[in-house]
Amino acid sequence: MALSDLSCKQRLAFHTGITITSLEESNKREDFFNRVSWMIGGSYKAFTQATRLNTGVILYNKIDAISGDKSLGFAPYFGLSIDLEIGKWIQKSIPSIGGNFKN
Repeated sequence: MALSDLSCKQRLAFHTGITITSLEESNKREDFFNRVSWMIGGSYKAFTQATRLNTGVILYNKIDAISGDKSLGFAPYFGLSIDLEIGKWIQKSIPSIGGNFKN
């Protein structure tokens, strides 16, 4: 199927995840959870079937420098990702086990 044949609904995706390192900065911000922060965003399949433009926010606990009060903070992120079709690659590379994957 060509990229141009996809509807807008087929091109859009929602994603969520956590950071793999701490974003904590003394007296400025704390991680949303214990040593990790939460990421929420969406993506749009663009250019080719395998590429996505990603955008979203990272949630963390913002610390007021004067009072020490905490509030929810947001930091935007942008990215480009590439979808790898590992099942198809295995089917072509190792046919003896590749038949176990559904298309």
